[in-house]
Amino acid sequence: LALLLEGEPGIGKTALWREGLAASEEEGFRSLVTRASEAEAQLPFVGLIDLLAGVLDEALPALPAPQARILEMALLRAEPAGSPADHLTVSLACLQVLRGLADRDPLALAVDDLQWLDRSSSRVLAFCLRRFESRPICLVATRRIEGDLALTPELERALGEVPLERLALGPLAGNALDLVLRD
Repeated sequence: LALLLEGEPGIGKTALWREGLAASEEEGFRSLVTRASEAEAQLPFVGLIDLLAGVLDEALPALPAPQARILEMALLRAEPAGSPADHLTVSLACLQVLRGLADRDPLALAVDDLQWLDRSSSRVLAFCLRRFESRPICLVATRRIEGDLALTPELERALGEVPLERLALGPLAGNALDLVLRD
């Protein structure tokens, strides 16, 4: 399941995203969060580093040794040794981490500014999204709509294969803005 909040810059996507995360945490979801940025979009696995930062120590012991080693190398937690981190092994390791966590608590994968998620993390997330099956894992993301900003083709396809709710945010009408200001 995925919720994608879309709209122009400054329209309130991130504020609504934060409120959604707070509500999901009140319902017992564990949030894994990354806030992508244009300046970091070319750095490999930076989004994945953020998403897994608080759970990796807990999750690594359950992984097969080759997957744990590759994931630690990809996320810059271990010195590179042997063959470089390949996309498939990193994706499988991440999938096992997320499944293991979701077996304990429902998960909310939270990505702010999805259009700037680095390609490596985007490909891993796409791989995982297609394989969550019936586990309690959801994606809650924001996406800026302007110009030619686009998601990676892998992530766009993966979102097309899962139950997806798109919420397009627009400007508030005068009376709605008046109510917000009065509150």
